[in-house]
Amino acid sequence: MKVRSLVLAFALLTAAACASSNDDNDDAGRAPPGPMHPAVASFFDDFHASRYSLAARHAQALDGAAAAAPQDGPVSFVRGLAHLWHVGEFARDPRPNGPALETEARASLELFSTAKQKNPDDARVDCFLGLQQLNAGRAIHDDALVQQGYATLEAGVRAWPQFSLFCKSLAYDGLPASDPDYAKAVDAAFDTYEACFGEKADRNHPDISKYLDRATDTGPNRACWNDWIAPHNAEGFYLYWGDLLVKQGKVDVARIVYNNAKLVKEYPKWPYKSLLDDRLNANLQAKAALYWDADPKNDPPLGGASAGHACTYCHAATADE
Repeated sequence: MKVRSLVLAFALLTAAACASSNDDNDDAGRAPPGPMHPAVASFFDDFHASRYSLAARHAQALDGAAAAAPQDGPVSFVRGLAHLWHVGEFARDPRPNGPALETEARASLELFSTAKQKNPDDARVDCFLGLQQLNAGRAIHDDALVQQGYATLEAGVRAWPQFSLFCKSLAYDGLPASDPDYAKAVDAAFDTYEACFGEKADRNHPDISKYLDRATDTGPNRACWNDWIAPHNAEGFYLYWGDLLVKQGKVDVARIVYNNAKLVKEYPKWPYKSLLDDRLNANLQAKAALYWDADPKNDPPLGGASAGHACTYCHAATADE
């Protein structure tokens, strides 16, 4: 489908990487997150309820808020997130407008470039900006822009590894399983584990049982668990990481990572537990083989994209839609 390929080339949504409106990395994501612009608060109300039918309305409202308050850094950032939600989950729209979505997707690079100017010290913006630079550069065959994207992502990793290593995984996860660089997506997930828990990961058994008492919604390690902005960030991350491992052919390790999601305290309330059940009940060896055959079109989507919820499978506290 032309719309899908063009849109996803420009708008790569991240589950764990979607962030709150606060521009201070030490405060963002707490519950409650503090005073917010009304348009930002309204967006998060519906984003957390997975009301995708309202995504375009929120993106437009934040366009207006940004125009009215051009120096407001948080509004600028969340404006980009709102557009990415609308574009990234377009498969949920019963009548997607292909040309309009393509235009909206192409604007993402400019939106996050502006957001970075207005939030220069916010490492989260590097994640989104780097991915947009990378995807745009790949789409238009601009190697300089691709390299700029990698550099931006690495800056984010240096500033906040617990958050931005996930973004690094996203930079490589679309490569064929046979591509040597695909391993960088899996390596970044293991690096996330090590950044979060401060220990070398057992690459054959990356169980999290002994770390459960470290769960927090404050400080840099909040990106390792769940908080107000991402009520099921941890469950979504382990689902995604497990998918990366299946794609690599590491099915036994993937099962361990998938089951990590069930250890997270908030797991019983996760609206998208069925995604994990689908994996654990599937023939994962057969699924892994699909990534290695000669037909890239039959590769199973990763994470929440398998259900059209590329962002809300981590960020929705309820699933109203």
